[in-house]
Amino acid sequence: MTIIRSLFSMFLLLCLNPFFYAQQVKQEQLTDRQRLYWDAGNKKIRARGAYYRDDIIGVTNEKHGKWWFYDSKGNLTEEQYFYRGRIHGKQLSYHPNKTIASESYFVFNVADSIFREWNTEGVLMVEGHYEMGSPDGEWNYFYEDGALKSRKKISNDTVYLIDHYTSDSLHSKVVKAGQGQIKSFYVSGGLKEFYTYSRGLKTGAFEERLANGIISILGRFNKGLKDGKWTFYFPNGRIEKCVNYKKDTLNGSYLVMNVDSTINTIGNYQAGKKHGDWTWYNENNTLEMEGGFNEGLQHGDWKYYFSSGELSYNANFNRGRRSGQWTYFFKDGTLFKEGKYLKDLKEGLWRTNYESGVLLMTGVYSKEKEQGVWLNYWENGTIKNKAEFKNGILNGAWVSYSPNKNILLTGKYKNGLKSGEWKTFNDKNKLLLLENFKVMKSEDSKNEIVIIGRNEEVSVLHGPFESYSETDYAIKASGSYKKGKKNGTFIDYYPGGVVPTIVAQYKEGNLHGLFQQFSRRGNIRHQIEYKNNLKDGSFIIFNDSGKVVVRKNFYKGRELRN
Repeated sequence: MTIIRSLFSMFLLLCLNPFFYAQQVKQEQLTDRQRLYWDAGNKKIRARGAYYRDDIIGVTNEKHGKWWFYDSKGNLTEEQYFYRGRIHGKQLSYHPNKTIASESYFVFNVADSIFREWNTEGVLMVEGHYEMGSPDGEWNYFYEDGALKSRKKISNDTVYLIDHYTSDSLHSKVVKAGQGQIKSFYVSGGLKEFYTYSRGLKTGAFEERLANGIISILGRFNKGLKDGKWTFYFPNGRIEKCVNYKKDTLNGSYLVMNVDSTINTIGNYQAGKKHGDWTWYNENNTLEMEGGFNEGLQHGDWKYYFSSGELSYNANFNRGRRSGQWTYFFKDGTLFKEGKYLKDLKEGLWRTNYESGVLLMTGVYSKEKEQGVWLNYWENGTIKNKAEFKNGILNGAWVSYSPNKNILLTGKYKNGLKSGEWKTFNDKNKLLLLENFKVMKSEDSKNEIVIIGRNEEVSVLHGPFESYSETDYAIKASGSYKKGKKNGTFIDYYPGGVVPTIVAQYKEGNLHGLFQQFSRRGNIRHQIEYKNNLKDGSFIIFNDSGKVVVRKNFYKGRELRN
């Protein structure tokens, strides 16, 4: 079998590269020696070697030839040979004391041929062989004193123990030709564990004990594989876990206990996958969740509980996907939220309630996305917000109401962004704020956002703007925006909304034109001319009688001197 696999390995490599055995790293294929560093200051070397130089495309990032690798302290850790970025040839690793740690061979990233491993004292610890990336054939393992520990044979991914020797000074053979028993002991002399071997494979009872003699694991092997019931114990001797295996795969009942011998988890496996009913408990021995599995996937009705034991929600699954009715509860049993899933996505009408049982929110999902009109309610039962959605995004009218049904906010959304006229009112139907918005590409606004090569849309102020006092509802400010920036005349008012405090001219967000400030009686205090946010023109200050007391001139922000 080994010969056949070797021939197949050779055939495969030749198919992958017909020049395999002729391939050699040539000097003209190499770049100059390169160095990689651990630190930004290039003081701690991490690796050195050359890259492949292609006749057509030139220098590549493919490691080629011999490379050396170092740890952050400057110790050599590995020597590796590469062919065009793939590990190819003899590989050596080193201990910090500079002795060889391992020797291996690769063929285009695949381990092949001899493998050896040494300890820091240079004693051979492991010797074996790889074939096509898998351990194969005879493998030998050694003790620190160099004595043979065990011989194993690996075939078709199965490991057979041929011989095994004890760790004491006598190194007695306890497994011979695949038959025997291995025991290990604590320093105190107590039995730690034992295995029985037959035809090179673990067979029969297995036992592991703590240093105080208490059993920690009981189980059985059949032809090297875990089989039947396995029991794990806490240090106090109580059962921690009982599981069942069939050919090394979990199969049958599965039980996990708490240290006080109360149940933590109970269920069943079938061919390595959870199957049938499962139940989990909290530390206080109350239910945490319960439900069924079908071939490892949640299936059917599930229940989840609060830590205090009350039902939190009912769920339904269809082979791992949420499906059917889902119902959530408050701790007192009052309905919190309910709706349906279809193919793991929310679908149809969903309702959410206050803890008092009064409806909080309702709306329809289509494939997990909000669709149509959604309503939020005050706890007195009146509508709080009314919104329109399309494919999970706000689209259409938005209206907010006070608990006594008066409108507080109106506007529209376009693809999740405010658009057009928006008005804010108080609970007495008095206008407090008027805004206008425009949806536009972010490159046209100051809030530029670029996402994967496309311009994201943003909502910016655009059009008339007014704000009003919350006390007497008189106007406080008025003006206009263009593409998110102040544009044209902006006026700020004194309380009462009759006398302006500031009148300013803007262009594309910058002061541009006449800026005026007035007294409470409406008399002008000073005025300044601006261009592109810089003083440019006359600067005049007036006294209370309206006479000029200061006059200056500016050009591009600098005062002109006579």
